[in-house]
Amino acid sequence: MISSPVARLNPALDFIPVTHIISLYADMPIRDRRLAMKELVRIFKALGDDTRIRILKLLQEKDCCVCELTEVLGLAQSTVSGQLRVLKDAGADARDDPHR
Repeated sequence: MISSPVARLNPALDFIPVTHIISLYADMPIRDRRLAMKELVRIFKALGDDTRIRILKLLQEKDCCVCELTEVLGLAQSTVSGQLRVLKDAGADARDDPHR
């Protein structure tokens, strides 16, 4: 597997196929591409925080509830919940149950 340029800067991001995501927009009409790129910017902003990356990596390994994430991360429940909300709003939350 070839690492993306982003993954080379931060190996924790290796699970994000950045070049593939960007290439999906190449054949779109300009108007649609602008909307899609705004969405992509929103996703990258959500992934631009170390805590959110750590949460995604933990959820990638196993399904965790908020209390488990707070224990592992050493953060307050409200902080973890807020970070999960940002991920969910960006479409990056890997959890099925919104109450976990």
